[in-house]
Amino acid sequence: MMMFHRIFYLLILTVALAAANVAFSNGEDAVKYCRLCKNTGKIICKIHEKTVHLGLCSYRMDFPCGCLGLGWTVCDKGEELHPKETAAAREEADRERKALEAFLDGRRNLYDLLIFGREFEKEHIQHIEGEHFKEITTVRGDKLFKIPVSPHQMAHLYMFRCEEAFTTFAGMVEAPANYQPSPYGKWQLLMWSTVDQELKASHKMVGNTQYPLATGNARLLTICPFKPDSNNREEAIDDEENFHNVIHNMVHIMFEEWGGFVDGCFPWWFYEGSSHWVEYRLFNRVLSYCGGEAAKELVARDKKWETLIYKLAIESKDPPLLSMSNMKMQDLTFNHRLKSWSIVDWMMNTGTKKQFIEFIRTLKRSKSEGNSWRDGYEIAISEVDAKWKEWALVMYAPRTILKLEKENEARAKAFVDHQIELIKSLPQ
Repeated sequence: MMMFHRIFYLLILTVALAAANVAFSNGEDAVKYCRLCKNTGKIICKIHEKTVHLGLCSYRMDFPCGCLGLGWTVCDKGEELHPKETAAAREEADRERKALEAFLDGRRNLYDLLIFGREFEKEHIQHIEGEHFKEITTVRGDKLFKIPVSPHQMAHLYMFRCEEAFTTFAGMVEAPANYQPSPYGKWQLLMWSTVDQELKASHKMVGNTQYPLATGNARLLTICPFKPDSNNREEAIDDEENFHNVIHNMVHIMFEEWGGFVDGCFPWWFYEGSSHWVEYRLFNRVLSYCGGEAAKELVARDKKWETLIYKLAIESKDPPLLSMSNMKMQDLTFNHRLKSWSIVDWMMNTGTKKQFIEFIRTLKRSKSEGNSWRDGYEIAISEVDAKWKEWALVMYAPRTILKLEKENEARAKAFVDHQIELIKSLPQ
């Protein structure tokens, strides 16, 4: 019996000592556990924890939080508790910083120094690279849809807007999502906050001096949110009009670049009509134009283009395509633009994408509009008006126009709602 009690007490003592070791071990682990980073070596940045991927963006170098937009900073305070994790996190942050520094150094040498000289830092220029675009900006903050938008957010907003314009364009020509502009690399968007900056940039980068915008062969748009008024003085434009201008002219550049740049290959009716088509489809209105030839009437009558073109067609007052084929851009009136937009609308809503693509390729190959209609749509250019008119009188007829306008308004509302959600999601 005595032996049994001794064995029993020994078992109890063994269990107690084991429990004490576990408790001691847990206490030791608790001491070694870093509450700041949970032994990951990375302290979560509350500002950028859930930020969308920022890519190469020079704003990241100046974030006060110091996280470079990664969403975390290196945990130095608990380094003795997790030296390996801290070393790995520091190495990752250093790689990211070096990549940003190399990107920014290359951009400054290529653009900032060329445009503004060695005092470029006074201009507070920032750079962003997206999937298909590289952006240079000094754009200021604004309040859009009653939401304050910082300069950093405005820059990212226009990057997203250009990418979405590319998606619309890609659908027109069946370009794959991974399409990359060539041979210049990504399309360049230069957005300036002052006319003086725009004039210097357009002179150095595009080869002329003008504002509010200038474009360089199939690759570059340099633009500022101002336009000349009736007395040739500077007049500020709001974000909506600037948005229209950027999209309208970026579509020009995309068509120019796709399939290789060929100077003068597009008739001006197609050059303008295709950009109006994208603008009208996105916004359900048109605010942008190249040149001032139809400006007042274009802006004053920016909605319900289907009704306007139906009236021209039913009264046989629409300009003949042959009369527009050799027109200069400055000679295109508002009615010429209406007809141009509607022909593109007809091309996009009838036939096939293959026909539309072949039409563009033949224009670039031959610079002949007649050849393009023959090779793309298997009709003579003299037959286009009759075929287009037959379609337009049905498509834009009073019995169908109400449904069409409702679809346009619903699409435009969805577009605005999307812009609001996009703005709310912008990185801080």
